[in-house]
Amino acid sequence: MNPKIHSIAFHGSQCSSVTIECCHARGFAGIQGLGLHIETVKSIREKVTTVLERSQLKMSAKKIILSCSPAESHFNSHFDLPAAIALFALHTTSKIRANLEEIYCAGELSLNGGIKPVLRIVPLVLEAQAQGAKVLILPKENQHELAALRQIPGAHQDMKILHFENLSEIIAWLNGSQDPQEVITPPAGICSSDTVSFDDMQLTPKLKTIITTVILGMHNLFLRGTPGTGKSMLSQRLPSLMPLLEPKQHLDVLKIHSLSERSIPSRLLAGRAPFRSPHHLGSAQGIIGTPDLPGDISLAHGGILFLDELPEYRRDLLEGLREPLETGEIQVSRAQKKKVWPGQFLLVAAANNCPCGWLGSRRRLCQCLQQSITRYQQKLSGPLMDRIDIHLTMDEPNEDQLSLLGATSFQGQTLEMKKKIDSARAWSKHRHDRLGVRANGQIPAHQILTECRFLSGEESQAVTKLQRALPTRRSQVRALRVARTIADLERRENVTLEDVKLALELQHHQR
Repeated sequence: MNPKIHSIAFHGSQCSSVTIECCHARGFAGIQGLGLHIETVKSIREKVTTVLERSQLKMSAKKIILSCSPAESHFNSHFDLPAAIALFALHTTSKIRANLEEIYCAGELSLNGGIKPVLRIVPLVLEAQAQGAKVLILPKENQHELAALRQIPGAHQDMKILHFENLSEIIAWLNGSQDPQEVITPPAGICSSDTVSFDDMQLTPKLKTIITTVILGMHNLFLRGTPGTGKSMLSQRLPSLMPLLEPKQHLDVLKIHSLSERSIPSRLLAGRAPFRSPHHLGSAQGIIGTPDLPGDISLAHGGILFLDELPEYRRDLLEGLREPLETGEIQVSRAQKKKVWPGQFLLVAAANNCPCGWLGSRRRLCQCLQQSITRYQQKLSGPLMDRIDIHLTMDEPNEDQLSLLGATSFQGQTLEMKKKIDSARAWSKHRHDRLGVRANGQIPAHQILTECRFLSGEESQAVTKLQRALPTRRSQVRALRVARTIADLERRENVTLEDVKLALELQHHQR
């Protein structure tokens, strides 16, 4: 009987199940591959056979047909392991205790028989589960990702995941002389956090209110001010207030980062929100993405995308933000490929007032020409600014704040804000569950007026105020969402005219 085993093949961002089988045939001794990329066949012919012979398995001096169906035209180095298991089953004289046709596996072999970690591990596990796999064999070095997946409900139901360090362990398990190692609990240290907090930053009561409003409602934030006012410092500390990802979103985040062909950071494995900060000289492929690889916009899904020096980014990259800010996803087309990536993130952007940065400063004189200032400020289009909920001008620090002597600690400041956010989030959870959203910043436009629950007679006054202050319906809706969040922070069911007034102050920006 011809041994059969399954694996997962990748085609850019897509994956599919393949069956690898082998048999003896008439002809000259050697391995002939069918339906496999030429480099995959070369890897199996040279490397896999060498590893099997070092494992004391005597290969027959016959022609071997190694088939992959459906045919796979891409090079997949993780086909080493399924090919090695199939060849072992073809040549072994002992009884194999496992049913190979129920097994999915993936792994690249080293010459000493070790199994190297697999990239794109999360979509691989999900596809194997979707195909009804009973057992999934993976490298031991992927145990952190596998342990994190195990903590997410529904990530791999009714599927046993085994991990091995080398091929000899798999052969011993197949022969029945060694018990498998199953991923059960996450290893120590997986829940570590590498975020900085607000405990080293002086915040005014107004600034605390704005920060809690931004995080609770997931409202996009634009910071403007002279150098040294704390724009970047504030932005980089926002992740310390972000909530843990919900199970479905956590799975989406892990899948996107796994498809980026990089190792997944431990903070994401622990369920913390991502934080991306691409450089303003980054390429369109790196920031927006391609049909095969997600960009920073998608890698920030569920978390924060921080764009420092916003006017320095290319105009086409800035305009590329408009679609995900409105719909929560981005469609990327290249040649004949098309892919829709998720992109629901909190945008935090920062900019100086002018090219030199010192326009309006009390500490230094601006050296820019008026034409340069106008050109710099016009790099940010009206439609993009309309999609930002809160515009904040950072105040310049005074002499005491600039002094390096007598630095003050603000211990407990982060915990205080986080408790307030968590309390308001729990209080408004029933609304979010009913609407199917994560935060007020995602409430549909046609429902926001109803959800504000104005007192009798105040709704028409609020609408009139919004129409007079803001020229577009989009900006009016965003102001109402901010007002709803301000009321939630005070645990009030009804939005007041004062909430709308404060939301308009936060929304105000030069047009």
